[in-house]
Amino acid sequence: MKKHIGIVCLLAAALLWGALGYFVRGLNAYGFSTIQVVSLRFITASLSTAAAALVIDRKAFRIRPKDIWMFLGTGVASIFAFNYCYLSCMTLTSLTLAVTFTYTAPAFAIALAAILFKERITPKVIIGMVLAVAGSLIAMGIWNAELRLTPLGTVLGLSSGLFFALYSIFSRLALKRYSSLTITLYSFIFAAIAATAVCSPVEMVSIMHDAGFVPNLLGLGILCTPIPYFLYTYGVSKVKVSVASIMTLAEIVTATLISALVYHEELRLYQIIGVLLVVGAVILLAFGNTNADSPKKEEPIKQG
Repeated sequence: MKKHIGIVCLLAAALLWGALGYFVRGLNAYGFSTIQVVSLRFITASLSTAAAALVIDRKAFRIRPKDIWMFLGTGVASIFAFNYCYLSCMTLTSLTLAVTFTYTAPAFAIALAAILFKERITPKVIIGMVLAVAGSLIAMGIWNAELRLTPLGTVLGLSSGLFFALYSIFSRLALKRYSSLTITLYSFIFAAIAATAVCSPVEMVSIMHDAGFVPNLLGLGILCTPIPYFLYTYGVSKVKVSVASIMTLAEIVTATLISALVYHEELRLYQIIGVLLVVGAVILLAFGNTNADSPKKEEPIKQG
């Protein structure tokens, strides 16, 4: 039963993340840069999550100083770095391709788990990685100039996959000691600090004279951030990292529909084939790794 609840949470998170591009483009239209959008997103997410914690569980604010590295991992090394690379990639390629790049994350996650947690890499894993790379190249349409593919866009896209994978790694460690709410809250706080430090905040404030951007900000900073991140973090606590990575693939359904229906981006046959190869590769990687030992859970440390 707990596993089923976790899967539902992961699917819901993925579908909400799929709407990210719509609100990002809305904010870009008002003149906010990529890094300013990231900053606004996590400032709003931090405030809304803190407000929720005050109502739901005030103990969520309590962490041990020696554990700050975990939240630097989830907040800076993962969330901030992932969002900056992902949103930057989105401006250089189509929305569908930017999303597709993030689906290299499960392959990165499994590779990192093998290195850090000594999980065995089977032949299925190797085959799956080859399929994932091939599928990504096909979906990118590297031979087609109309897709606005650039070397920088490719690097940023693949980097977004790597940094997203790090969230599963760091949150997996943090879940041994802290609740999903605590991890989500402090991840956003550190991500907001990192983004604001490099976003030209004075310039950002000067753009805010037109309140028309607020609906997009609320959509991005609440609907597409604290809610799905909390659901994903909670889901990771109920199922294996590999299964959680597969569930994020549902994001492509929402993102692709938005691309086609709202932005009228043409979805071509080779893109569909490439996406299917990536999806098949990740599923193969995950199910090929189901016999790996689950991490031993520590006795939770009371947050006080």
